[in-house]
Amino acid sequence: MEATRSIDLTPSTHERGTPTQSDGDDELGFDLDPFLAAVPDRIGEYSIEKLIGAGGMGRVYKAEHRRMARIVALKTMAPDRMQDESSVLRFYAEVRAAARLLHPNIVTAFDAGEYESTHYLAMEYVEGESLSQLVTRQGPLPVAEAVRILRGAATGLACAHAAGIVHRDVKPGNIMVAQDGTVKVLDLGLATIRSDPAHRPSRKGRLVGTFQYIAPEQLDDPDAADPRADIYSLGATFYYLLAGRSPYEGEMMDQLRLHRDGPLPDLFHVRKDVDLRLDHIFQRMMAKRPQDRYSSIVELLEELHSWQLTAGSNHWLSHWMPNLSPGEVPTNDSDPSTATNPYTVFGIDLGMTYISAAIADPSGAVELVDAGGPGQALLRAAISSNEGKLSLGEAALANRIDHPQSLAHCVQLYIGQSRVDRKILDQQCPPEVLLAMLLQHTRATAWGRKGRPTVAAITLPACYDQLHRRSIHQAAQLAGFESIRLVDRGLAAAHSQLEPTLAASPIPLPHETQHWLVVSLTGLACEAMVVRHLSGRIQTLASAGSWLTGQLVWQRRMVDLIAERCKKMHGIDPRDRLRDAIRLQQASERGMSDLLLRTSTQLQFRSGGRQLTIPVERSLANEAGEGVIQSLLEYVSEAVMQSGITTDQFQRVLLIGSLSRMQAVRQGIQDLIGNHCELIPMERRALAQGAALAAAAELPGRAGEVGPPLSAATYDLGLVAYTTGDSQPRTLPVIPRGSTLPARTGRRLSRIKESGQKSITVVESAGGVGRPWRSLGSHPLLPSEINRNQEAIFEVDFDGLLTIRIRGAETGETVRLPPLPTPSLGLEKQREWAIWVRDATLAK
Repeated sequence: MEATRSIDLTPSTHERGTPTQSDGDDELGFDLDPFLAAVPDRIGEYSIEKLIGAGGMGRVYKAEHRRMARIVALKTMAPDRMQDESSVLRFYAEVRAAARLLHPNIVTAFDAGEYESTHYLAMEYVEGESLSQLVTRQGPLPVAEAVRILRGAATGLACAHAAGIVHRDVKPGNIMVAQDGTVKVLDLGLATIRSDPAHRPSRKGRLVGTFQYIAPEQLDDPDAADPRADIYSLGATFYYLLAGRSPYEGEMMDQLRLHRDGPLPDLFHVRKDVDLRLDHIFQRMMAKRPQDRYSSIVELLEELHSWQLTAGSNHWLSHWMPNLSPGEVPTNDSDPSTATNPYTVFGIDLGMTYISAAIADPSGAVELVDAGGPGQALLRAAISSNEGKLSLGEAALANRIDHPQSLAHCVQLYIGQSRVDRKILDQQCPPEVLLAMLLQHTRATAWGRKGRPTVAAITLPACYDQLHRRSIHQAAQLAGFESIRLVDRGLAAAHSQLEPTLAASPIPLPHETQHWLVVSLTGLACEAMVVRHLSGRIQTLASAGSWLTGQLVWQRRMVDLIAERCKKMHGIDPRDRLRDAIRLQQASERGMSDLLLRTSTQLQFRSGGRQLTIPVERSLANEAGEGVIQSLLEYVSEAVMQSGITTDQFQRVLLIGSLSRMQAVRQGIQDLIGNHCELIPMERRALAQGAALAAAAELPGRAGEVGPPLSAATYDLGLVAYTTGDSQPRTLPVIPRGSTLPARTGRRLSRIKESGQKSITVVESAGGVGRPWRSLGSHPLLPSEINRNQEAIFEVDFDGLLTIRIRGAETGETVRLPPLPTPSLGLEKQREWAIWVRDATLAK
């Protein structure tokens, strides 16, 4: 490989505070002695004050325009380069690139020309220092300052990319911070302009860029680099700001190999004041394959904006991490936290019938709180109103018999419907609104602290699809939570077992590998999850389940069996009258709880004006749950098979939900995987604690060896399309279930048949054994002459939520499409209901 320019062999050695602007080659960083280069008095209309930088391609002077009295940075070609046609062409390519751009975050070009055979470019003179100087003087930067600089540089590059310009040499020496704090991108000496007729392809084997920050694709074909190459280099620069060194170390060839094939740098562990979402942004920027990075720098800016919004207040990270001394880099053993960690996570286990809560912080401290109020660990998930008075929890259930039409419980049953057929404060509310009221009430009773939590970590079944996940997320937004993390309930259960005060069995050693089975049988969720513990982290290997069956299905069947027995014994069917049916259901619920401990029980309830007694055996409960148990065991078998783990490798089984403790369920699990595993029932509060600890492990200031859990996609996502040669549409796989989240992939729309198809339809596997597909919705296709050069980008984030963007293959511009499925509440309605929820709960 011929290494021709912009190869920084040594770190910059700028004199502190000296304003310098690179010429795009070597950064000398100090005024050159006269014997190195004679400084002319004048070049054209410019009076030269001093030489401020030089390299193989030329020199940069501080100069003043004689008529306008404007101070500029004057870049000139080196005399020996003026005889090289390719160097001259490249110099004027930079001139043309600079002339296209006028943006506060890009050094402005004022003038260009030739004077006595000297080619020059007059640019804005920036009083400030390059990032190389800044980090050399100050050391690794605080996270807030590094993100601010990243956003400024990205904003400038977005302007360049919109003009069809790829920088190709983004690095700390080519980004400056002015004295007023403005971030400036400079040196377009290696930039390419796709539409420039004078653009000449580089020779193969030529290294174009700076090897400490170069994108892998630039190593093979510099001219194939598109805006995503700049994103990679900007990510490497971001690492430099936070770590005080380039992402990879070693000799030149070692670094080039690592850029191409090495593991991604682990920023999350290098800096303990970086949260997991910011680390994900960094990982996306430095992905080896261009298609795995952000589609455009505008998308990166959107993600940074979203991160800053969800990070909390404007002072989320500012000045919390003390500045490090020059050259000092935080290690895994360092603890940057202050005496009291400012970040708190409010964990909520949002069950169908009960809600529990806990509070945790990144230090690993966890606090038990009462979700139902003082002395009440759990909140009954019920809402009612009577004569204009709102009631929640047990108080709401007191209206179950006398005012059933004004009582809403098991609200998650109604997700997907526009309204719940119960009136609360004279309103028929969407289910998201009622869930928001429950969440807000939980915070009001259990939070007990000033301000708001940094993050609300809410559990949900892993088998919840896009519709259910969006509804829960929207409910949390309506409840006023600013930063929301959806945590699969099975992962929350497993993560809780890494906390000494919560663990029911010995905690695995830090580097010990264990495999656990998590079995959930809750309100409307019947699922199994295989997780692995390794190096202090829990990872989902496989899951299977369905939200169409679960505890409620079992209980309904139990009610029917008891009603039939009541008819035979007493000649009365309690289901004939609403009040009697409710009493029967209440008695059945109590009976199911009794049968967890006893082989038989006596149910007593009123029906037809009489007090009735019905004997019930555990065998009747097993008969009622036969179909549910069979489905659950099928999900266990499927999850174990998909994980590739043999049954003798499991160390423990975690049981979620009261009915998962039924002897028939336990025996069925042991028949499948053997009797060697310990079966551990999980308490509801442990689920909230696990969710809080899992989210806290993603935040800055984390301590110890326990890392955040790694979740996986629980559904397959596909794209229904006509493709070349097909007469019928078929499903093109997009993101398969089991993909570690966040997951991202793209599909070229040029593959889609141009005739006959007006839209693209996104589908999702329905879960469970067989997993048929169901549609999430469609988006119209652009005209064929446009979509031929476009790509659909699919991403499933940490919360399991899908985002779709359309990217122009030539321009790199991206457009974010509306979410699928379409949220039940639009933005305006969401604002209205948020106010209603706030006012209703405050009035209570």
